[in-house]
Formats: sequence, C-alpha cells, structure tokens
Amino acid sequence: MALYFSHLSIKRMIRLPFFPSFFVNKKKVSFETLKRVLSYDKRRFKISEEEDCCKVSAATFSDLNELANILFNETGFRALVVSPERQLLFEKDWGYFDRFTFFSEDNFTKCPDFSVPKANLGFFSDSFHETILQLLNLDLELAEKTMGSIVLSNVLCLPVQDLPASSFMQQESFFEKVFWRTGLGIQRNSSNHSLTKPTKVRSPKGLAEIDFSLLWPTLLTKPLYNLGPDSLDCGCCTPANVSEKNVLPNSIAVVEILQDGFFFESGLPSFSSFFHERMSGKQSRLNRQEEFCLKTIPLGPFFREKQVELPLVDAVKLQQEGKAKILSLKKMHWFCLLDESVVSKAISFLNKSISLFENKLDQMRANAVKQHGVLSTCMLSKKPEHILYKARLGIFSSFLRAMPAHLCSEKSAFFNSLLGLGIEGLEANVLDNFAKFAVESKSRVVSVVEGKAIVRSDSPYSLIKQFSEKQRVPALLKAKTR
Repeated sequence: MALYFSHLSIKRMIRLPFFPSFFVNKKKVSFETLKRVLSYDKRRFKISEEEDCCKVSAATFSDLNELANILFNETGFRALVVSPERQLLFEKDWGYFDRFTFFSEDNFTKCPDFSVPKANLGFFSDSFHETILQLLNLDLELAEKTMGSIVLSNVLCLPVQDLPASSFMQQESFFEKVFWRTGLGIQRNSSNHSLTKPTKVRSPKGLAEIDFSLLWPTLLTKPLYNLGPDSLDCGCCTPANVSEKNVLPNSIAVVEILQDGFFFESGLPSFSSFFHERMSGKQSRLNRQEEFCLKTIPLGPFFREKQVELPLVDAVKLQQEGKAKILSLKKMHWFCLLDESVVSKAISFLNKSISLFENKLDQMRANAVKQHGVLSTCMLSKKPEHILYKARLGIFSSFLRAMPAHLCSEKSAFFNSLLGLGIEGLEANVLDNFAKFAVESKSRVVSVVEGKAIVRSDSPYSLIKQFSEKQRVPALLKAKTR
C-alpha cells in the first residue's frame, strides 16, 4: 500500500506491505470450521489463528469481500469488513491528519499531540492552517464546522468527503473502529437507519432535573460493571449465587404472584416489548398504558398464585413491595471480573481524552484572562488551537454520551440483545435505588424520562452527593433546578 505524507511543500511517499483482512472470534466460528467452509483459491487467502480470533487475509479487497460472503452463506456469521485504508489506520492507530516525525525514509513515528494540520489538502486554495485563520476573521461558525470535520475525519479514520451526515451513522463508524479487531461480527447493514429524536423532558417549576446521562457510560467500565459483548457470561467468573457482585439485573427469575389484577412498568423496555408480544391480555395492557399515560407498555395483568418469569431487577422490586415472591433463578447473566471489555476500553479512552481537552481549554482560558482581561473571549475565538480543542472535546463527549443508548438500539449493526438488556437493567436498578433513596431523604422522584429524574427536593445537590457516596457510583450526576 502506498502512503502519502505532506507538510506544506514537503511530500513523501512510503510503500508498506499490506493485505486486507477481517477477524472472526473463535466463540462465533471455530478455526476448524473456518478452514472447512472457506472453499476458495488457496493461493489468494490465508487463515491465521490468534488467541481469541482467527484472521482471514486476502490478496485483494475483492477477494476479501468474496470470502466474507462465503462465510456468511455457510455459517450465518457476518464479518465486519472495512476498506483497506481504514484497516491500515486501525492497525497503526493513525488518523488522516496526524503528525509524523521522519528520521529516515523507513523510520518514522506518529507525534503524540494532535494539532491544527499545516498541509495543503487540495480542497482549499491555501493550507488548512491559513484557511482556518481566514475563516476565524470572516465566519466563526463556518470555521468551527470546518475544524469539526477535520477532527471527525481523524477520529473515525474516514476521508472528509466520506463522513456520515447523521450522528447515528457517525456513532456506527466509531463502533467499527472499536469492534473491528474483536471479530465479533455485525448483525445487519444499518446504513439507512437513523435514530428518532429524544423526547424533551418537561418539569414544573420548583422541581429539580437530575441528569444521569454522564453516569451511564462510566458504569459500563471496569472495575464497576465492565459490560461489553465480549465480557458477558464469561467462563472464568461464573457466579456461585445471585448475591455475587457480578450478577446482572437482567437475569431471569421465577416469581410467584401474591396479589390479583395488578400491572407494573418493567425497568427493561425491551423486555416489556417481548412480554407484550408473547403473552395474552394485549388490549388490557394497551388500555392501561393509555389510561395512565405510561411511557412503556406495562406488564400484566398478574393474578395470585401464578408463576411468571421476570427480569431480576423487576422481581426484586415486586418482592420488596409485597406483590411477588422470588422462587428461583432460571437464567443467570453476569459480567467478567478479570478481562476488561472492549466497550470499557473505548469509554476509558473517551473519558481520558475529554479530561485532557478540558484541561487544555481551562489552561488556555486562564492564560487568556491573565494576558487580555475582559478581551480574553474575543482573543480566544481567533486562535485555531482553541476551536480545535473545543471540536475534539465536543466530538468525544457526544460519542461518550450516545454510547449506552446506541448499544441498546436494534437499528445498530452492533446491537447485542443480551448486552442491551444488561445496560437497561443496570440503568433501571440505579434509578430505582435513587427513587428509594430520595424518599428516605424526604424528597420524591416525580418522574423519570430519557434518563433524567425529576425530583422534588429542598437540596438536590446534597441529594446527589449523598446518593453517589452511598451507592459507590461516580459523582457525575448533575442537577438543574426549574
């Protein structure tokens, strides 16, 4: 593969040996099965066995696609195949606008800090750096948008002209980078899907709105819950009983109903849909949802002495309310306590990057105030580095916030039903604990919509701090009074 490096008038071309590849996790398709089903010209591809995956390499990208099609037709496994250029960038941890230091023609290294590119990109008459300086004086909004495209191109390892327009597809491209090397495959082609806009939360005056959206991604990381498609139901950390710390709330329990004719909203919206489609009483559930303006279709109606299978998070709540009794655990789900999941690694990377750019921006603002006083904001708006850090902070923050919901979306090619239920169960468990804690603290949760709790409390900030300390969760919750 030919690589072209440029810096203003300086240009270099380097050739690297490269064969396009895709990976197949051994838990999905074994090495022996791969060798058996990939009936193709043996001179045009090679299968190499690695610790967790098998790597299928081909002579050309066309051969690689043909091999992926054969694999899907024979086994139903859809490999994640990305363009050769992105494969190389993924392997090297490079981006289109990274800086490199050359010691010789065959000895060069990537610089650790990303900066405003000083290169002639072809689609601007001047260098990118000069173009940004001009835009900062003419159109700040366009300058920020242009810088955002460069940053997004670097993060997703995609050319600027190929960047997805929708935030959903940008997130999909980010997950391609995250999941490619794991060999876990994809569910389907999601190129025509887009997420619906989130519901706006309305709360009456005098209440506080507590946003849990910053908390969800961090809870998925090790050593908290370490959730990811590669860390669920592992063979090394099987819990001895339901009280073990790595048991997930989406485990299925068998309960005996103790009251007649009641409904309730499950903490897992996906399970609500599953229950509604398969159980009798559809119309009564729809009537109940409409009558009480419920966000999801409720479970029920339930009757005394009947046995029902429910998610553990729902079963525990009903038992505490005296409406049901847990008889046994039919199916237990858990997360790995040893190996960090690929999702946890991605979230940790995003968190570290966000912290880095926040510190850089704070330092720039402090220096600007020291030098320019009241004119500091105006002076900062003229600095390309300032909008670069803002763009990187904004893009990494948006990816971080969207990650849990995206993993729960059936529209995503990376959707995993078990992982989605695990995330929903975790969120439901935290919100349920928060509602109970609020009552104990003489406050009250009025409603919960889109991960935001509307509470009536005299001291919401103190409520958040005490809840974080008691539950041992990161103090990332934010309150906004109305």
